[in-house]
Amino acid sequence: MIDTHVHLNEIDQVEKTITAAIFKAPLERILIETDAPVEYRGEISEPANLVDTLRELSRIKNLPIKELARITTENARRFFGI
Repeated sequence: MIDTHVHLNEIDQVEKTITAAIFKAPLERILIETDAPVEYRGEISEPANLVDTLRELSRIKNLPIKELARITTENARRFFGI
């Protein structure tokens, strides 16, 4: 296995290749982020949009949002060493 992580943000949610990669990716290698601040769909992205990204991840992985929030938080802490 390649030692890498994949990320999902609100812009990536519409990309079928990204969605397919996230579907196949192991949970311990997934990070979520916002790309904030950027304009997307006529609105400025902000950290609060992580909830939308988490909803999409929940749909892709068919897992509860709270569980994915815990997992992606642990992943981020491990990735950044905090």
